[in-house]
Amino acid sequence: MGKSLEILAKRSGAAVLGWLADDVFYVGLVGYVSSGLGSKAAARMLSKLEGSTIVHCFCNAHLSHNVDFMARSAIVRTMLTNRRRIASMTALVGTPASNVTAQAIDSVLDCGATILTDPNAFDELLVKTAPLAHLRLREIELTSLHGSARWRSSIEPRYA
Repeated sequence: MGKSLEILAKRSGAAVLGWLADDVFYVGLVGYVSSGLGSKAAARMLSKLEGSTIVHCFCNAHLSHNVDFMARSAIVRTMLTNRRRIASMTALVGTPASNVTAQAIDSVLDCGATILTDPNAFDELLVKTAPLAHLRLREIELTSLHGSARWRSSIEPRYA
């Protein structure tokens, strides 16, 4: 199981996915997630989750302004395929409409998801679950993506 974060980018959007810790899987969606991008992300998720044990899944859709129906379906199907491996899911959404979608996904997965609209609350739970998550996400923040999509984590590293 590869432990690196991966960026899948199209001109209008991007998906960031991978492991933040041995048992913490992360998916971030940025901009417009087309059906092609969603299908690619779902395929990569499937291969990265294959062979894993119980995981905590963090999904950040706060920076996506639209996720194509086919893209969302492909990602949900991948999560359904792996639902026995998902111990918990925490989702950050940007709008009330996406909150309703996240609740529907949670009811299908039946993993007791925590659905948040506050990026700070999401980041607190993420760092509590994977203490070095901000360092891994910082790598992505420094990476330039195609087009106007640019990944930005709301996690700010704290130095002693």
